[in-house]
Amino acid sequence: MNRSTLAALVVALMLGSGIAGYLIGRPGDSVDRPTPPRTAATTPAAPAPTPPAPATTSAAPTPANTAPTPIAQPPALAGDGFAYRRYSIDSSRAEAEACLAFNKPLATGDVKYGDYVRLSPEARTAVRVVDDRLCIAGLSYGQDYDVKLLAGLPGRDGEKLKDEQVVTVALGARPAVVTLPGKGFILPRGSAAGLPVTSINVSKVAISVYRVNERGIDRFSSDRYYDVGFPGSEPITEPWSLMNWLNGSNGAEQWSGTMEVRNVANQAVVTAFPIRETVKDWKPGAYFVVVWDAAKPPARSYDDENNDGVAAGMWVIDTDIGLTSFTGGDGLNVFARSLQTAQPMAGVEVVVLSRGNEPLGKAITAADGRASFPAGLLKGRGAAEPVAIMAQDAARKDFSRLELTKAAFDLSDRGVDGRAQPGPVDAFLYTERGVYRPGETVQLMTMVRDDSGNALANMPVTLIVKRPDGSEFTRFTHALQGSGALHQAIDLPKSSRRGRWSAAAHIDPKAAPVGRVEFSVEDFVPEKLKVEVTSQAEILRTGQLNAFDVQADFLYGAVRSRVSTVISGGTGSGKTTLLNALSSAISEGERLITIEDAAELQLQQPHVVRMETRPPNIEGKGEIRQRELVKNALRMRPDRVILGEVRSEEAFDMLQAMNTGHEGSMATIHSNNPREAISRLEQMVAMGGLNIGPEADLWSVGIVLFECLTGTTPFAAEATTDVLVRLAGDDPQLGNKIAAALLEADASNPAAVCR
Repeated sequence: MNRSTLAALVVALMLGSGIAGYLIGRPGDSVDRPTPPRTAATTPAAPAPTPPAPATTSAAPTPANTAPTPIAQPPALAGDGFAYRRYSIDSSRAEAEACLAFNKPLATGDVKYGDYVRLSPEARTAVRVVDDRLCIAGLSYGQDYDVKLLAGLPGRDGEKLKDEQVVTVALGARPAVVTLPGKGFILPRGSAAGLPVTSINVSKVAISVYRVNERGIDRFSSDRYYDVGFPGSEPITEPWSLMNWLNGSNGAEQWSGTMEVRNVANQAVVTAFPIRETVKDWKPGAYFVVVWDAAKPPARSYDDENNDGVAAGMWVIDTDIGLTSFTGGDGLNVFARSLQTAQPMAGVEVVVLSRGNEPLGKAITAADGRASFPAGLLKGRGAAEPVAIMAQDAARKDFSRLELTKAAFDLSDRGVDGRAQPGPVDAFLYTERGVYRPGETVQLMTMVRDDSGNALANMPVTLIVKRPDGSEFTRFTHALQGSGALHQAIDLPKSSRRGRWSAAAHIDPKAAPVGRVEFSVEDFVPEKLKVEVTSQAEILRTGQLNAFDVQADFLYGAVRSRVSTVISGGTGSGKTTLLNALSSAISEGERLITIEDAAELQLQQPHVVRMETRPPNIEGKGEIRQRELVKNALRMRPDRVILGEVRSEEAFDMLQAMNTGHEGSMATIHSNNPREAISRLEQMVAMGGLNIGPEADLWSVGIVLFECLTGTTPFAAEATTDVLVRLAGDDPQLGNKIAAALLEADASNPAAVCR
């Protein structure tokens, strides 16, 4: 066999084997339609053809009012029994949601409502229940759907839908709307960023830009427009009134015009408005921007009945002053830094304003960019309550503002609230880890300091440990050691209640604690983030520079990145428990299908289809195997398929699903270690009757030989054609070696082939 023959053979084998902002005014985005249902015997109307998918899509904005507009309830159909009444359309999302209302509330609890709904044409949807409404999300605009409600759909009082009903849901085009992002926009000095404008089914956007003068800025807090002010405030609800206020003695319109935008049917499109380049005589300060559909102007007064458009408004601040505030026992500290360079800004005048728009204090930032205010200034209430910080730089002709009572971003659920100012005695408690199993020992450390940070000694401290329900578990009383610290071991019984436990330190057991810590007691909780810190230095000394190597592993990274996962382990090792834990990282917007012998998975996502196998009856008929369920699951257009346990020939279909558009699928398998798990998967694929001929064996041997002879993987960064050229064209000697090895190779001994 020469190299040309070998190349032709490899090509033939490859070809033969087939390896290859806020809405302002009237939202108008919900339609409520009473619709008489049809029984299943009624011939449904022919559905409208599905419009072609748009070329581009973007994330949809979040309007302030997304709930369907309520209307008067029509009389219940089908007598006094549990019955469908009407449907409403929520068009505020990228995909529409239809809510079918019934005359009575629907059942709560573990009810799989998706089993009672059939759609024609089929669509990948999510079903949820809100009181008396059954809502179906994920519908396409411009499409008519026949929604079949199956008999037996349960109501809350035990009643069920007696007869199968068909409801035709007609979805028109998405309402035209123009929005702006968030509550406010900081435009850093020197940046070329434009103002993002989001439009839906709009071809031309009208824009008005108003500038607030210095007097308007001073008045702003005392007027009723304070609560709709700068970034961090509440949504703006009366744009025309605010525009009139600005056009008075408080500001003026700087620019008004239109901007052409790309119109993609029913999809949100984001267009950057070059505000600096467009507005003449642009200078630092506060601006108010209003946008609307140019074809539908908004009303400018309560008496304006001719215009019914919806506008969106937002404050824009052009500044180089970045403000940060910190509140503590020493009062209020404000730091001013340049948004361009991040360097401290000295000489900036900082004024603390009250709710009554009175200055409570004034200071000039020092060289480090800090301005300080005493703690007493923060204790005012009512009109004297501090609500905002005004910063002005006369030399640079710059201005900025920071709200004290409202955050620009809601981070309350992110654990960034900070620590409360301690009293005369402050205790810091910590455990060696945050999660324990029942029967383990908690190592609790306590350090007690005064308000200046000095260690307190020879002071009795009572430690009280409480269960998750708040009942006392145990308490200890010790005298502090010389360093103001003490150690206490807490033995948890094997019958410990699962949940969040707490340990608190008391100087007076009848008074409030001076320090507290929480820890969890769970059967099994995997680490979310594993961090290893290593250093070559054995001892860390003050003033000495030390280098550290940090390795961080994120357990949920594979799940979030949609990497398919197979969890292996022995019986009772926690495979299913780990799978349940990892599944919490899956997005709630995904459609999941689980396949199990017995339902053990506890997925919390709203759209989960659960499938279980069925053994044969006494006649040996009626069996449903996992392989059949996997094949049927792929026809249901899931985002992920989760297989409780791979045991047999279904492994081949599962691996195919993981490599054919269902990335992020998950499964478990019994094995002693990961290497044996791979071997078991190979055996299970063979159990499926997959016929792998000699051609595939020859191809595999050729690739192995290539790697053995060259030390590189042929497909690492090369196309198949490039590999063939290398096999038979560029290096004749290499081709001859592979040909000779193929003739002499013992396929049963790969090590010998490589030698």
